[in-house]
Amino acid sequence: MKHLDFIILDEIVLQASLYLAYIIWVQDLYMYDNWIYANLAQGMFFFNLFLLLVTTTLKNVLKRGYLIELDKSFRHVVAIALTGGFYLFAIKNAEDFSRMTFGLSMVFYGIFSYVTRLLWKKV
Repeated sequence: MKHLDFIILDEIVLQASLYLAYIIWVQDLYMYDNWIYANLAQGMFFFNLFLLLVTTTLKNVLKRGYLIELDKSFRHVVAIALTGGFYLFAIKNAEDFSRMTFGLSMVFYGIFSYVTRLLWKKV
């Protein structure tokens, strides 16, 4: 809980990435009306929170340089993508879910989380 500010920002960035990918690919503004996407967004929130608290993703976040931050961010995004993919596989509704939306959201999440962490460190 040492870096609660980074945890909150990371959760906001993840949800914004999911929503932005949904708007771009599905071309609909109401992501939470679709229960599959709404459940994924809720699940991703808790998966992300769990991974941020359990792993060393935020350890020494204020002291890291650009390349180490890029590495940590990339590894975290891969862990979130694998967890989300497993979740979609486990609920057996992956055929109703756009894999392109999920992939696009992970790309957005990787870029936005890295930039957000760098900017927040300067504050």
